[in-house]
Amino acid sequence: MTTAATRGLGVATRGLGVATRRAAGGHAQVTRVRVGGGVALAVSDRGPTTAAITVVFLHGFCLNRGVWTRQVDYLLRRYPKSVRVISYDQRGHGQSGSAPMSTYTIGQCAAAEAAGPLGMH
Repeated sequence: MTTAATRGLGVATRGLGVATRRAAGGHAQVTRVRVGGGVALAVSDRGPTTAAITVVFLHGFCLNRGVWTRQVDYLLRRYPKSVRVISYDQRGHGQSGSAPMSTYTIGQCAAAEAAGPLGMH
């Protein structure tokens, strides 16, 4: 994963409804990113945006981005200047918005990841 492809949610999501970015001190703030169907995903983005490595955590069914708290905290303690960590609640999970059940597919999850939190096109 290249740093250029994951740099700054505000740039990477190009008009997908990004709200706030980061709190002072680099602590995570929940950012809202609109993806296909107008669903707002809750995204946590921690660590320096200029980090050499970006790690993305994706949770499973019936979970939320909070399941990765220990792993995120460890990575940021161990590699404070070289790792950026992104996690998000998938549609209908945690603090993300819901959508019609027919849109809860693997393809939609992949499309949301590509167009939303990472902004990779």
